[in-house]
Amino acid sequence: MKKIALCLIGVLALSNTQAVADNKLYACKQQKDSEVLSCELRLDNKADFRSAKIVDGDKSVGADFTPFENLKPAPSMYFLLDSGKMIETGAFNRLKNVIARTMKPGSVSYGVYKFSRKLEQIAPIGTPQETIRLALNSVSQSNDLTEGLAALDSLVQILEADKAEKRTIVLLSDGQFSDSAYSTKEVSDKLKALGVSVIAVSPRSNSEAVTNAQPIRRLAVETDGEFIVAQNNAALEQVAPKIAAYNENGGVIRFVPVSKTAKLNVELVNSQLSSEVNAGAGWQPPVSDKPAEVVPETKQTYFEAIKKDPLKLAAVVGGVLVVLILLILALRAIFFKKNVTPVIQEAVPVRQTPVGYFEFLDGNGSTVPLFAGTVRIGRHESNDVVLRNTSVHRQHAVVSRSNSGAFTIMDLNTENGVVLNGEHITRADLNDHDLIELGEVRLRFRKA
Repeated sequence: MKKIALCLIGVLALSNTQAVADNKLYACKQQKDSEVLSCELRLDNKADFRSAKIVDGDKSVGADFTPFENLKPAPSMYFLLDSGKMIETGAFNRLKNVIARTMKPGSVSYGVYKFSRKLEQIAPIGTPQETIRLALNSVSQSNDLTEGLAALDSLVQILEADKAEKRTIVLLSDGQFSDSAYSTKEVSDKLKALGVSVIAVSPRSNSEAVTNAQPIRRLAVETDGEFIVAQNNAALEQVAPKIAAYNENGGVIRFVPVSKTAKLNVELVNSQLSSEVNAGAGWQPPVSDKPAEVVPETKQTYFEAIKKDPLKLAAVVGGVLVVLILLILALRAIFFKKNVTPVIQEAVPVRQTPVGYFEFLDGNGSTVPLFAGTVRIGRHESNDVVLRNTSVHRQHAVVSRSNSGAFTIMDLNTENGVVLNGEHITRADLNDHDLIELGEVRLRFRKA
């Protein structure tokens, strides 16, 4: 009876983790060298999304939503297959079958690696699916114990070079790791810093598997992933679509925050999600490129000073002559003050060196200097560069300058888009003399 109870507890625990996650909005993170924040939104049904906006008190600004399938570069999914000797042959083949069934035509890049003592590449990210399926046929188990945490740490270096905004690891293992040099927390912290989620797939569902799977279950929980069980071939019919849905249902919300206390509100068909804008984002308010306002110093009159100093007041009262002299001096001061034409001296702004220029190719051919590290462009008055043209969106694009002096331009998911040198782009490097088209407005970028 005790064994039966343990089995039931294990099956119940695993079944709870297999439930499809509800609609969820994850913590926002700041994009590198940019004011723009991005938040991942996962949905049960991608058709549930209605709108997203930033709210700060009475202020409300729209946010841009890009479905996973429209991300550029395409989302990356890394399959990490445990080939150690502790996995039964039937379970190992079932995990290989999970990989083959999960891959489907679309806008996702796949890559496959196996591991026991060390990480080995089977197919790098971006390999055609049919090539991956053929390569899987020749993958066999080793006679070594498994060091899964070391393999994940090695994969971190590959993930760092991947430019995709959405990256997912599908970890196929029973969790029987023999690592001594790495801890689960150490590896999960590295993956969280990269914004990478782990979907852990275990091939067994008995009570012993519950204990063995703790390392991979923890990795999934701490990286906002999911723990799934593929206990038999029949379960593959549900497991593979569930993994594939991670890159199908949902998207990325991008925006420039109006303040650090603002909230992101997402309207769905039958519900609403909300998240603090600065949660996990490390956002800092932009440094203004405007010169500091010079407030003229207010000079106290002589009599105001006397009123605040009892000793001076007593001295004045004690000598009529002194009072008369002071009165004459005060009257003369007032007389000259009224008859002298005031000279209004405007505050001289602090001279700044522009980091670049926009040359407008239409109209009067004017030139606009760029001072800030991040320049927002659009039709709304809150932008740094305001383009009063109906073909330009309210928030159309952002130009960013990194610490190394490199420039990038990013389309804020607009309908009319951004055309750079004749090609539509989502995000691209910006070079001297590049031609930019925002709707009907044409301008040329010049480095300072």
